[in-house]
Amino acid sequence: MTRTLPPRVEATFWSLLMALGYFMLASLSLHATKGEDNIAAIWPPSGYFLALLLLMPGRARPAAIGAAAVASVAANMLSGAPFLMAAIFTLANSVEAGLAFWIVRRREGEDLSFMVPRAVASFCFAVIVASMASAAIAGGGTMLAFGGIGLDFFLSWMTTVALGMLIVAPPLIMLTRLVASKALDNATTRMKVEAIAVLALAALITAVSFEQSHFPATFLPVIAVIVAAYRIGPFGAAAGMLIIAGIAAWLTGQGHGPIAAMEASVKEQVFFLQFYLLALQSTALPLAASLVVQRRLAKRLEQSNRWLVQAEAAALVGHWRVDLMRWTIHWSDQTYRIHGLEPGAPVSVTTSVEQYVEEDQPAVRAILEEAVRTGEPFEYQGRIIRADGAIRYVKSHGSIERGRGGRSVGIFGTVQDVTATVENARSLEAARSIAEEAANTDMLTGLPNRRSTLALLNRALLAAGEGRTQLAVAIFDIDHFKRILCASFRGRAPGRRNWSPSAFGHRSKRPMSRPKARRMSRSASALRPMPPTPASRNCCTAPTRRSISPSAKGATGCAWRPDPRTKRRARGIFLAPILNQSRCDQLASFAVASAGAGSAAASAVAAGCAAALASAIAAANCSAVKLVARPCCD
Repeated sequence: MTRTLPPRVEATFWSLLMALGYFMLASLSLHATKGEDNIAAIWPPSGYFLALLLLMPGRARPAAIGAAAVASVAANMLSGAPFLMAAIFTLANSVEAGLAFWIVRRREGEDLSFMVPRAVASFCFAVIVASMASAAIAGGGTMLAFGGIGLDFFLSWMTTVALGMLIVAPPLIMLTRLVASKALDNATTRMKVEAIAVLALAALITAVSFEQSHFPATFLPVIAVIVAAYRIGPFGAAAGMLIIAGIAAWLTGQGHGPIAAMEASVKEQVFFLQFYLLALQSTALPLAASLVVQRRLAKRLEQSNRWLVQAEAAALVGHWRVDLMRWTIHWSDQTYRIHGLEPGAPVSVTTSVEQYVEEDQPAVRAILEEAVRTGEPFEYQGRIIRADGAIRYVKSHGSIERGRGGRSVGIFGTVQDVTATVENARSLEAARSIAEEAANTDMLTGLPNRRSTLALLNRALLAAGEGRTQLAVAIFDIDHFKRILCASFRGRAPGRRNWSPSAFGHRSKRPMSRPKARRMSRSASALRPMPPTPASRNCCTAPTRRSISPSAKGATGCAWRPDPRTKRRARGIFLAPILNQSRCDQLASFAVASAGAGSAAASAVAAGCAAALASAIAAANCSAVKLVARPCCD
């Protein structure tokens, strides 16, 4: 509303509101219950002054402060105080409101919320400091002007203005903000009726307690304000305190109630009433703020638990906690579902471990015992047997909870069903193996291709380099290998000069030349025997020596029986040392294993060739050799 007004109209509005409200409250307080030296037991204008300073815009404050000063002087003079005393009291009241306003803004900024315990503490601190400063100004000025002012005046003034700010300012600020935010419009009729009934009950209880003096029933308003704080919140506590303070001060000033019936002076009765209201206020407002925080935390916790349950169900993750002091365990609902049990079924630490398969139980116990001993986080994966007999893979993470003195008091952990992950990993590994085998195998011959051969050689070179050893490589060079292979696979003799290209996947209508076929088939490895040829028989002859050590003369070479029309033979076996002789035996074994890895029809031929190669390698002592074997004949 004030934001839409012109600056002058806005300043006039707040000035009039300040002046009229301050004058009315000051006059009412001065003519109500009075304490020592004509000081009221409660000074509501101080709270009204501070509330308006916190609510009004900054440009309207100077004019409003001047209007409050004029109203204060007028009210004090009408009550019989001289002008100088009225001016001193007005200065003290103006300083207290301004100082409290500055401290609150300094500590809490623009948003002072009585729903936060820290903000309530800041407000109370500002009020106490401001009331002490106001009492010092009023006491010092009055002593200088009139003399005869002691400690009683200082204490009476300080408690009076402090109660005024503590009791009056909070309900005014909260009510104004409720109206401005339209929170009252959003409240249901039931809530409004309940709030009115609770506040009316507090007023009735206070009136009954302070109207009679036969029974010390001053504790009943305490119950009423606690009920208001619990049911309505901070506004209920503040409004209830305002009602109780007004009724108690009025009836006590009229000589009614248990406080007025005390056998004490008026000054002592006023001090007791102020102490009673101060203790009640210091209990009600922080209690209401704490209840708001508790409700917010409970609501946030409920929401977090709901989200946690949804997340656990979506991720197949549950949580559990073991109380090491009582040796009990708690499972979440999702943990029950992972184990195939109904949520809430009784479980124990022993039965929890026994859910794992028998082979995994010792490892689980050892991991938990080690975690409790060292206090380190842990992680393990195992298999559990569900209630329906199904076996599931689960993975657990956990940590140790420490108590006072570093003693382990609990274990908190999570459990996740990773059965699908394990099965997917197995499927991926199988697919990877199949893909790798397909990538390293020639599709036509079934033999290792160039990629496999180069990878094998690369690993051998790396191993030899790391071990600072030498490496020997054996190479088989067989004339017209593809021609013989093609004939064996197609079931006819490879006697033509130009081969049929279909055997090598060539789609051209023109026949494939021999050099081109040779280039296309270089991916076939020579480290394995060729597939079996049609009906052949083994035949071994002595090899022709070209450059071989004398100890290798007795080595036997072996060849297969090709088609008689080809009139071809094996060109030979080449052995070239690369680094040294230390791997000769290993290469010989590798040659034997590779040569013997053929089909059943070629096993006899492969065994003879492998034996010849092994003998040649061992006899040649890794020297360069070349063995030539002639083909057999019928």
